[in-house]
Amino acid sequence: GQTTAQGLPLCVGAGGGQSGDVNGDGAVDIADALEIARFSVGLSVTNSANLQALGDVNSDGGVDIGDALAIARHSVGL
Repeated sequence: GQTTAQGLPLCVGAGGGQSGDVNGDGAVDIADALEIARFSVGLSVTNSANLQALGDVNSDGGVDIGDALAIARHSVGL
């Protein structure tokens, strides 16, 4: 199902992962935004498959800097 937290849509996927929690630590925070930002410019990430499965928080069909920005804003309460 989908819910929101501070305006950011968060979905719990079939595999139990929460949308946005790309590093799997149980929280959607700046560390997740950093992983997505790294991925969006072609740098190495910890878990590419998990990132691609859970990183599209703005539901635009891809994981990119827009998703990193949404998570970063969420992590500071904007």
